Amino acid sequence: MPYGLWPAGFEVDRRKICLYLLNSNHPRGAAKAKFFIGVGFHPDEVWHLQDALCGHAVMANYRGITVAPFGLRYLFEGPFATPRGGMRKLRSVWQRDTENAGAAKFVTAIPL
Repeated sequence: MPYGLWPAGFEVDRRKICLYLLNSNHPRGAAKAKFFIGVGFHPDEVWHLQDALCGHAVMANYRGITVAPFGLRYLFEGPFATPRGGMRKLRSVWQRDTENAGAAKFVTAIPL
């Protein structure tokens, strides 16, 4: 990847975790909540999942970059550390908006 395209960091909005990834009542996120809760993440400890997702966005898991309508999207696939000590395979997508030259924001995660 050309220097300068790599984000300055990776950020996960707490609301996306609380209202979507760890919400078993969410109409589209319930399956993901079942996965994440099943491997040991808990809605009362959101920071654990935030840290794990940011830890997944590393060069070893990097699979590509695409141009999206509002910026650059980064795709990562690879091992994902869980609170129970196991590793699961995960795909995560991040976006760095055109007007933001800094951190990439978490878009979604898909268990593989």
